[in-house]
Amino acid sequence: MMKIYKNWGPPLVTQLMATSTKLLALPTGKIKTRNLALLLFCSLLALNSCKTDEAATPAAATLSADRTQTNLATPITFTISQVSASAVTLYPYGLANANMGTVAVTFTNGSASVPVTYSKVGTYDVVVVTNNNTTDPRGSVSVKNTVSAITTVTITNNRAKFSKFNIQKSTSRKVALDTVNKVVYDTIPWDPTAAAWQLTSTFTADPFASIKVGSTDQVSGTTKNDFSSTVTYAVKSYDGVHVTNYPVHIYMIPAETNKQVKSIKGNNAGFVDNTNKNLVLYQPYGTTVGSVRFEYSLSGAYSIMKYNSKPLKQDSLLDLTTAKTVVVFAQDSTTASYKLYGAIGPKLNLSFNPSVKVTDVATTGPAFAIDFTVASGTVVTALATNAATALPAGVTINSMWVTLGADGSIPTAFNSGDPVNYTKPVTFTLKVHDTNIGGIDYDVVYKVSVTVLK
Repeated sequence: MMKIYKNWGPPLVTQLMATSTKLLALPTGKIKTRNLALLLFCSLLALNSCKTDEAATPAAATLSADRTQTNLATPITFTISQVSASAVTLYPYGLANANMGTVAVTFTNGSASVPVTYSKVGTYDVVVVTNNNTTDPRGSVSVKNTVSAITTVTITNNRAKFSKFNIQKSTSRKVALDTVNKVVYDTIPWDPTAAAWQLTSTFTADPFASIKVGSTDQVSGTTKNDFSSTVTYAVKSYDGVHVTNYPVHIYMIPAETNKQVKSIKGNNAGFVDNTNKNLVLYQPYGTTVGSVRFEYSLSGAYSIMKYNSKPLKQDSLLDLTTAKTVVVFAQDSTTASYKLYGAIGPKLNLSFNPSVKVTDVATTGPAFAIDFTVASGTVVTALATNAATALPAGVTINSMWVTLGADGSIPTAFNSGDPVNYTKPVTFTLKVHDTNIGGIDYDVVYKVSVTVLK
């Protein structure tokens, strides 16, 4: 029978019914054969236009499982009752995780048996979706789906291992967890208090595994244990079959005893004598000793410096017209007292033979730096250098040294007129004896560079 689609809906039916009424209202014998045929044809058209081409809603499938809890290694078998539908699909990870995989279902003898081995742990709402669909001659698609009742399954892990383990306050630069030998070795800073051993650990274990120390459940980053002796973590798989024990050995780094000063710096430069426990901040020739900005660094990673029993802040302003006593405290609380002096250093004047054309001598920049600029073509690999000094009262120079290279690795005794290689910056060290500060010996260092014009 021919189907009529577009524009043959309820308005046409109403028109046909009205026409039929008029025809039936004619006097007896007035209805002609052709009119009756038209009436019947129109009635059939009207009835046919009321038919739909939508897909029928399929029946819901019945879903059951042979178990609702398993691990990654053991499959779950789902049984699905046969239903009449265009397609039947099992969603083992649930509709919300359809992208994780689905299974097309086919039936044999009224049901389907579908084994599923899961690849991801979690809890999933498993369903079966039945589907009917149709396409009419105009290309319109009609789809009807029915979702079964949910069967919830939990997929666990039958493994029992740590993948990460870190201890609070760890000082180790290496990974503490040995995954091959199932053991942990780590270090913590020195601390004389008993509380130092009360530490938490952060860890990652296989999903659904339980972690205990003795009978105490462990929560990553929360549960504290006493690590003054070996602590053993037991990692048990969710199925309870596998247990892996991890002994955790924590060692405390011995207390640091270093009480030495690494370097000091004031408004200009400074000298450190760790043997005699003297620190000298020297100022340029022609100035006076007064208040100086004091900075320092210590050799011990955990040592501190104090002045007047208080930690000495960097860039502190100290009046060094008289010597000050500063104390370095090592991590183990042992101490070393240093005398901090202010002094006036000698002035170093350098010159070259008249054949060397000097175009400029820098007068700006650091007080203990001398920068020469010489004419193009000057050979500076062995440049004879004349040295003279201007000395403050009470100051003498015991000797002078030149150090070639920025790393200061080649100190050589220097006398005025000796040749010096200036291809790299050079340091001149003046060994000073200063009666103004009690006969203290210290070094005054000048940095010298020679630039050749191009």
